[in-house]
Amino acid sequence: MESAGQKNKHGAIENLLQMALDRTTDGRGALAESILQVCLQTNSNLSAKEFEITFDILRKLVGDVEMEVRRTIAERLATRGDLPHDIALFLANDQIEVAYPVLVDSAALEDVDLIMITRGKPASHQIAVTLRRNLSAAVSNALVESQSVDVIDSLLRNPTAEIAPSTMEMMVELSRSMTPIQKPLLQRTDLSADLAWRMYGWVGSALKNFIVDTFPETGTDFGSEIDDVIERAMATSAEPIAEESSTVSASDLLRILETENLEAFQHAFAQFSGLALNAVPATLSDAGGESLAIVCKACGVPVKDFLRIFELVNAQIAGGGQPDSMEFNAVRTFFDRLEIKNANSILSEWRAATE
Repeated sequence: MESAGQKNKHGAIENLLQMALDRTTDGRGALAESILQVCLQTNSNLSAKEFEITFDILRKLVGDVEMEVRRTIAERLATRGDLPHDIALFLANDQIEVAYPVLVDSAALEDVDLIMITRGKPASHQIAVTLRRNLSAAVSNALVESQSVDVIDSLLRNPTAEIAPSTMEMMVELSRSMTPIQKPLLQRTDLSADLAWRMYGWVGSALKNFIVDTFPETGTDFGSEIDDVIERAMATSAEPIAEESSTVSASDLLRILETENLEAFQHAFAQFSGLALNAVPATLSDAGGESLAIVCKACGVPVKDFLRIFELVNAQIAGGGQPDSMEFNAVRTFFDRLEIKNANSILSEWRAATE
């Protein structure tokens, strides 16, 4: 004999089947609510066949109920391991109010589903996908291909997302113009030192200091990881860039600076550094002195001469007046800790960019 509980359960199923015959919008909404309340409770103890019937009813009515009901369905089903794939996919392609919990939590969605949604849906859906745990490298790449600042920023803040080296390199290049992604990108534990140092040429002073502190050694020949132009310029990456290519020496720079002939100094500095003349003012006007330090380190300028050049440049060009002891210590520390090969790489990239 059936127990009272079994009779009640079968009675509930029969009632749902009767409700399924009601074609009105209100009737379908009531049916959906009943399914959620009666059948999809964690302790409902339905048989496999009864679950199949329940999901089949949902499958038939989910497209005909109001958005609020669909949202309730999505919220209740998102974390269920037995959610049928087709229902999950339908809900994931709905309005974001409905799709969000399924995009974030449903294990029923496969990588191919997530990639198609990423490529075919707006940023709201893409951001929801970035919040999933353990995103695959393929899905992460599709998200980055959106080139949306908000989407990429959200992806970078997901520590469980797998990101392929090629995708990471794509984001590094995007960070040239996407300032908001620079910090979370540099904070990724899977960002290589080589890529971090590539960003040095365009991030702000605070992130430059972060790079120096976090990636003191690249661990590889930096030149082997960047574009062909820089690679050719890095033939001897562990040695200073030879000054023989220029008739101007560090001593010449100091003598010109002491005459306060700024136009002559800028022309001399362009010849000394190999930078285009129109790029020199921005390099010299960096009040923190990091850009000047990179050029001087790459060109083999002794620390004593560099500090004197920094003092005069800061007073005459950068507009900072005479640097105080704290500024001197900061730029001295930066210069001392800066690897020659890193300075070479950055200066080579600057040269290529200003050709």
